[in-house]
Parts: sequence; C-alpha cells; structure tokens
Amino acid sequence: MIPKSFQIMGHTIKVLVTDKLDSGNDGDYKSGLIRVRPQEETQQEQTYCHELVHCILQHLSYEDLDSDEAFVDRFAQCLH
Repeated sequence: MIPKSFQIMGHTIKVLVTDKLDSGNDGDYKSGLIRVRPQEETQQEQTYCHELVHCILQHLSYEDLDSDEAFVDRFAQCLH
C-alpha cells in the first residue's frame, strides 16, 4: 500500500498516483512530491519504492548513488 505522504528529515513528502508525469517513466520524484503512474498494484508499489529511494538519496546528498538507476532499482526491490 502506498501512503499519501510521509516524513523524511523533518520534511513532508506527498505521494500522488497520477497520469500527469513529466517523463515517460512510471514515476518521478521532485522536491517534496513523488508521483506514480496508475498501474497494476505490485508494479505501482515497486515504482513508489524506486522513487522513495531517489528521495532518500537526494536528502542524504548521495548524488552518485541517486544517478545509478541499477542501484536504485535493486535497493527498491529489496524495500518492496
């Protein structure tokens, strides 16, 4: 189940399930907002976890890991 929002390092991050994404991806994270495309539940949860990992890495200033999509995918799969 995907939350509507959560807290990280004192910041509230909102989560929206929407078709309105800037890219052709299934999800994205931009400062304070995770957006996930509507899809089959398991895929939607995995996409949320992927964007959550990006969010965490950005808040921790791990730019190299944040840009490593293979790492982000594997870490998200472990969270899911």
